Amino acid sequence: MTEAVLADAARWPKPDSLLPAGERPWDDWYKRAIATRVPEELAALGRALMREAHVSGWHEDARIVSGWLDEGHAMIALALDEPSRAERSWSRLLETQGRGALEPARTRRV
Repeated sequence: MTEAVLADAARWPKPDSLLPAGERPWDDWYKRAIATRVPEELAALGRALMREAHVSGWHEDARIVSGWLDEGHAMIALALDEPSRAERSWSRLLETQGRGALEPARTRRV
């Protein structure tokens, strides 16, 4: 019984405080976004989205849109190609804790 509980607990996201600095993918994503010329304010919003999806354990569809399947490449492409759409979509997801209207992300890799 204890092993089953521990195995289940291992699948839950770790709080920020338990993640070593080098294992915070939202920070890595932010640096890549800035390096590819995503505006700083939009990059900060995307970083917050990725972090919140992880920390709050959002459902799979919201985690997909928030960059967890492709390391955020589609998020960067959306931010570069359609920044107002990215801001609108990411803000909505944050406001609704991942339950907002999900706009499909682009598949172009950056």
